[in-house]
Amino acid sequence: MLTFSVLFWPVAALSLQDPPKGVAGHAMVYSARLKAVVRVGGEEFGVTPLMKWTGHDWDTVEGSDLPARSLAAAACDTEGNLLVHGGANGSKEADGSSRFHVTGGTWWWNGEGWRKVASDGPAFRDHHAVAYDAARKVFVLYGGSDADPTGRTTLFGDTWEWADDHWTKAADAGPAPRAHCAMVYDPLRKLTLMVGAGPDSATWGWNGKSWRRLAEGAPADRTSVRMCWDTKAKRVLLFGGSKDWTFASDTWAWDGKAWKVVAKEGPPGRMVHGFAFDEARGVAVLFGGATRTDVLGDTWEFDGKRWKQTGG
Repeated sequence: MLTFSVLFWPVAALSLQDPPKGVAGHAMVYSARLKAVVRVGGEEFGVTPLMKWTGHDWDTVEGSDLPARSLAAAACDTEGNLLVHGGANGSKEADGSSRFHVTGGTWWWNGEGWRKVASDGPAFRDHHAVAYDAARKVFVLYGGSDADPTGRTTLFGDTWEWADDHWTKAADAGPAPRAHCAMVYDPLRKLTLMVGAGPDSATWGWNGKSWRRLAEGAPADRTSVRMCWDTKAKRVLLFGGSKDWTFASDTWAWDGKAWKVVAKEGPPGRMVHGFAFDEARGVAVLFGGATRTDVLGDTWEFDGKRWKQTGG
């Protein structure tokens, strides 16, 4: 059984009596190195490997074990190197329940193994987001929270950039502090987009110097949406999220000026899912996530017009 707060899902206070069949709180990215969509972390324990989507199954990537974490921020550069920051580590309590504690640190995977590359930089947090700005060759990180099992919570509104093996704080001003947001890089407009979970219900763009409001209203008024860049249609895709505990199942696209619905039907509504575009196969891939009561383990693909369930 999942436990929620009224504002956002406090994974740091999650209690799981039995391990779920599915996974929530994971990240998904496309790795050019593996030529596949890769799944990172989730509500698991100990160490967890990267999981690669073949189009039919999720396969373990050998030699890719990382200390398990939920709701970490993860992104790949154009070469397929994977950056992971923060998240929440799980542990078993004396009563048999499971607890998640927010953590920090930055990890780097180059196809041969993981390396912890920084302990400083952004404060310990989860529920945050990161995207890779290919034009400027930097990773951009924003937001998150430091929720812990006692209920204390700080929402972050700082912006950080990772380049040349170190973090630099790029801004304190911009969107209001928030957690459970999503980010993606739009190479056509050379902007990092940020959507969701804030009090402003706006779509924001980061140009490397400052944030700018780009659009108002849906779907930016949701918590825990997920986005990816569709390299085939040259557009940002968005799926899912929650508003007032209603879980969305529509799919949206961003054309640089406004959002529009491109599929009204698809996977059942959810939040804290994984969503990435498979550049090798030309489809968007969705896996897992959660509703208010269930953790999901289904896999779906979107070809730009319609969804098809391919696993789970």
